[in-house]
Amino acid sequence: MKRVLLAGAALVALAATQPALAADPPYWAPPSMAAPFSWNGFYIGANGGYGWQDARPVELLTDNVLPAPNNLGQATAASRGTIGDIRAQGGFVGGQVGYNWEYGPSVLFGIESDLQFARIEGSRAGVFTNPSGTIPVSGTANFNIDWFGTVRGRVGMMADSWLLFGTAGLAYGRVGYNLSATETGGLALFQTALSASETKYGYVVGAGIEYAFTANIILKGEYQFINLGAIGATAPVTNIIGGAPTSESATLRSIDAAFHTFRLGLNLKL
Repeated sequence: MKRVLLAGAALVALAATQPALAADPPYWAPPSMAAPFSWNGFYIGANGGYGWQDARPVELLTDNVLPAPNNLGQATAASRGTIGDIRAQGGFVGGQVGYNWEYGPSVLFGIESDLQFARIEGSRAGVFTNPSGTIPVSGTANFNIDWFGTVRGRVGMMADSWLLFGTAGLAYGRVGYNLSATETGGLALFQTALSASETKYGYVVGAGIEYAFTANIILKGEYQFINLGAIGATAPVTNIIGGAPTSESATLRSIDAAFHTFRLGLNLKL
């Protein structure tokens, strides 16, 4: 009898709670949303890539065009012609540091500086061709970029973890250009060695894309066009026999130290 009474009391209590449960259904909080990525602040990183130069003609000039005995090259025109085009290419590695400012929900402004050690080089060898009748002169030319860097402003469009940007600014780097040339016909009395190695300054323009894997790790891909200005060289012509100086001088016509680069980089947002 006691068990029957207890079971009845439990049923009455359960029935009394039904209206309250119906009026106040259970509540489950929605999952919290992750905060949007912020590009603001300092970052530092490393990069590596490849650089290449557009083809440039290697041209040799002399200042003596009279077919006289003291004109060791026996030229009838100032230009000895060209041995063809030179085109430097190769890899580089370096690092960068920068700062970003977000402006509104989608615009970014920034500044970045980078420095790369490079092995961008090329060579050309051949015989200078001149329709004006130069006695044949053979030569070997080399062009190289040992290191380069930039200081640039950046403007970009943000889309959460993605950034698309353009960039422009100052560029600088160490550039070398040299030529050795020797007369291979006639009396073989023409020889010259021309060389220039300079730290050059110019401009850079480019564009790129970045993606933030986490709140602190960012992958980037970037193209840059860098022009460090013209480089050439002048040197005296010497007599091969004994290396005696002559009254003639030779000039390696200037070419633009301009090249393209593509790089991949990894940044750590501080």
